[in-house]
Amino acid sequence: MTPNTLFVILLFLFVLGGMAVFFVNRKKERNERQNSWIKYFVYFFIVNTLFASISYCPALFRIFCVMIVLGGSWELIRLQHRSHPPACNRFGLFFPVYLLTSVLFCLFSFGVQGILSFTLLMVCSFDAFSQLSGQWFGKRKICPQISPDKTIGGTVGGTIVSMMVSVIAGCHTGWGPGLASIMGLGIAGASFAGDLAASYVKRQFAVKDFGRTFPGHGGFLDRFDSLMLSGAFMYLFQLFCRQ
Repeated sequence: MTPNTLFVILLFLFVLGGMAVFFVNRKKERNERQNSWIKYFVYFFIVNTLFASISYCPALFRIFCVMIVLGGSWELIRLQHRSHPPACNRFGLFFPVYLLTSVLFCLFSFGVQGILSFTLLMVCSFDAFSQLSGQWFGKRKICPQISPDKTIGGTVGGTIVSMMVSVIAGCHTGWGPGLASIMGLGIAGASFAGDLAASYVKRQFAVKDFGRTFPGHGGFLDRFDSLMLSGAFMYLFQLFCRQ
């Protein structure tokens, strides 16, 4: 997948996302509209920075991945120290799982450009459009005690868009639409699981966000939970597919 093709697909998705944000926010209060647009443009900056690093400076993308892992580690450790009393048992379970995911995610960052670009594109498609379709069609909650904002409509909408994007991307690669669809569905599932796992940890520590690093998004784990688990999934997928 060439950088130009990737940019066209990415730009098209953000145009669709911007239109959806506009229509969803028409009847909301001014502050809510402003917060939605801040979130949109911060996400636009983050995604394009990561895509540019993959396309033109892979070493920089690996540095970004290490920064994400270190930022998430700091957020988990800070939550542990701030809990009263310290949640030693919960932390002893969460942190080793996080470390394993982090190692696989960092190994994933050394992959070929096409796999890295495809994974990031799928994560962005699922995350963004599951939120937008959830605001439009989301009525029935999936697991309200863990993640109140997750709905069946939002998850289905995000999966449909990401699968469509995966087929389009597969046509521009040597994988073919079948393999691209399998990988796209796996990444959508990993994105959902990553976000749900992060929400579960936040509920255990009784916090809304892991931090305030990214306006409108929260901390490192709030923004990159889906990408980390999806990257770990893709690394294992490639590892077992080679055998």
